[in-house]
Amino acid sequence: MMRIESPLMLNLHRERQAASLTEDSDTDIAVIGGGISGMSAAYSLLTQTDRHVIILERNLLSSGASGHNAGQAVAAFEVPYPKLISTYGKELTDNTYAAVNNAVSSLKSMAEYASSEIADVEALALFSNLESAKERMKNPGSTCLYVPSDSNEPDAVKLEDFNGQTWSSGYAAATGYHSGIVNCPCLIENLANRLLEDYPDRFEVYEHSPADKISLENDAARIVCNGHIVNSSSVVMCTNGYGGFSLESGSPISLGNKIQPVAGYMIGRLTSPAPAGIRSYVPSNPSEPYYYVTKNFVNSQYVTCAGGLDTKLTSWKDIETWTQDDERKCSMIEAFLLQKLSGFSGPRNYQWKGLMGYTDTGVRLAGKDPNLDSLYYSLGCNGIGILQAVLSADVICKQIDGKAYPRTFFDPLVQNQDSTGYPDAVQLSMPPFRE
Repeated sequence: MMRIESPLMLNLHRERQAASLTEDSDTDIAVIGGGISGMSAAYSLLTQTDRHVIILERNLLSSGASGHNAGQAVAAFEVPYPKLISTYGKELTDNTYAAVNNAVSSLKSMAEYASSEIADVEALALFSNLESAKERMKNPGSTCLYVPSDSNEPDAVKLEDFNGQTWSSGYAAATGYHSGIVNCPCLIENLANRLLEDYPDRFEVYEHSPADKISLENDAARIVCNGHIVNSSSVVMCTNGYGGFSLESGSPISLGNKIQPVAGYMIGRLTSPAPAGIRSYVPSNPSEPYYYVTKNFVNSQYVTCAGGLDTKLTSWKDIETWTQDDERKCSMIEAFLLQKLSGFSGPRNYQWKGLMGYTDTGVRLAGKDPNLDSLYYSLGCNGIGILQAVLSADVICKQIDGKAYPRTFFDPLVQNQDSTGYPDAVQLSMPPFRE
């Protein structure tokens, strides 16, 4: 029977009783959102500072994009590398790539602390022509160029079974890059349990507790939630594509109306045992959508998950319904797999969608607001967000603790043209299926 939910969420075992905010509370730092961004922020702040932290989550932990992704931990962006360089300069762009790649070690430490596993894999991006693959090799973090055994390309590794090893049909070359696969819902739940156990006097998690109104001053914030008040010195916004709250401030803030909610579609198929791995299929025509596949072992089952199509939403609330158009998008993903994914025969066992947040620059917004000392962001997965969320948590923690932090183009100060003189923001070019 077809299930309209991620297999990762269906197999998540919650032993912790969900608690909602039922009284007024005071804290040093209020984290809005209980996905990978919010939980990474809580982990960094609790383990590296002496601050008190409260997480306010609208639904349950990992109920947003973090619970509906394929678990790909990769240093990649939907905005092309050359466009990032033309906007932010090569030095800052390369520094950002390096910082995201370095976040793998932080993710591994966090997973070890939470008794969760990460599969280290070399991901492959597939191209229909060799020149496009060679161009991709210029991206920081690229490891190797792979071609079929009959290729004449001298600077590439030739694979005897190119289609089998790349899980592809009809592609000419592949590029490798370091990556990991993590079960985000499991990691988030395990992390919450461990942090609550280790920091009972400094950490509180409230689910079914949406922030309805956030009033900000330079050094304090007042949050209305479930009819009660949370007073905090700082607020960390980790809401991704969710809205439904008002944000008030006496000073202009970077967030504004920059977050566009987007539904990302995925399907899953239970499979026979196979090595874990990641593949992305890059179209020769930029106007066509790209697809990605993850194979992983999930709670005693081998699962192939695939995605790539999405839809721009009028409201974040649209994620809560399932429509004929959602069904059509998932069928399109399956049709692609039947044509291009070697060994895939269908049909899908699972289909689902998750809420993503896109900024108007196409890259994450992370760090302190330039005009308010009380406001921090870790927003906008922009389609690819696990490592970026971990890095953002480290940046925010260091900023709050007054320490040096990695400089990236995620910085609100960089993305605020008025204060930096940087070129115009990258306007995200929506693929045709992001309707």
